[in-house]
Amino acid sequence: VAAENLDGDLRADLVVGAGPGGAPRVLVVSGRQLVDTNKAVAIADFFAGDTEQRGGVPVGVADLDFDARLDVTAGGGRTSTVRGYFAKNLGSGSPDLTIDPYSGFDGGVFVG
Repeated sequence: VAAENLDGDLRADLVVGAGPGGAPRVLVVSGRQLVDTNKAVAIADFFAGDTEQRGGVPVGVADLDFDARLDVTAGGGRTSTVRGYFAKNLGSGSPDLTIDPYSGFDGGVFVG
């Protein structure tokens, strides 16, 4: 779980990734909507990798493209792949950046 302002409304949004045993699903929920309406309104909802994997997906936030907006990072669960999702493209669910620093490593990688 991570919490940061991703949509520019000055409220922290929630970034949630599945835990061990879950598929690599990432859900980003509007903090403003959660507080104002008491409803979880998705900003983004996507799988960060192979949907058949069940290693979960650690998540975090960082400014990956140096545009002063925070972006979503997603670890590979049981792999070393890290994917970055730029805030400006977050709704697409397609990674803007993919790195695999330890190809073949199956111990997982954490982000955040």
